[in-house]
Amino acid sequence: SRISRTERLNLAPIPRPPLMLSLSMIVRNEEERLAACLDSVKGLVDEMVVVDTGSTDGTIAIAQAAGARVEQITWPGDFAPARNSAMEFLQGDWVLVLDADEQLRPEVIPNLKALMAQPDVLVINLLRYELGAAMAPYSSVSRLFRRHPAISWSRQYHSMIDDSVSKLLDREPQWRIADCSEPAILHDGYRPELLAGTDKAERLR
Repeated sequence: SRISRTERLNLAPIPRPPLMLSLSMIVRNEEERLAACLDSVKGLVDEMVVVDTGSTDGTIAIAQAAGARVEQITWPGDFAPARNSAMEFLQGDWVLVLDADEQLRPEVIPNLKALMAQPDVLVINLLRYELGAAMAPYSSVSRLFRRHPAISWSRQYHSMIDDSVSKLLDREPQWRIADCSEPAILHDGYRPELLAGTDKAERLR
């Protein structure tokens, strides 16, 4: 039997709305590095949310000038609860987490968009390159993931989502973890000249 034009239109698949990606950051007194970090993600993210924990310099003004939404919290004493608090301010389907001393490589953006478009991908592991590192310059970090209610941050200092993701995969095995094959993040925080005069080395120990 013949199908009318109206019926054919009704049978057409309904297009999915585009996925929204939120940048999530925790900062304090990062006026020297924040602008470069925010500028590096503008070709990828749909919203930038910067959570300030008590800056006394121009950090907040720089974030706002770059188009970021600034939220403020009291520093809880540990990065994991701070990052979990920051997640509450996001609206995106996906979350990208960066620190102010990191930048996203623009060359990796098409690859990341293609991975995020795959419906079964839960987490995308990103290669981070340590600028100025003499040995082992690459590390894999779980910093790009779906905003799933079961995903949260844990562990002290070097907080990560891995523990919650492992539990989630046990309950919902349909999800997949993907790896981005090329370096995605440039990290500038561990060069000796940058560590000098700060308490970062002591906190690492």
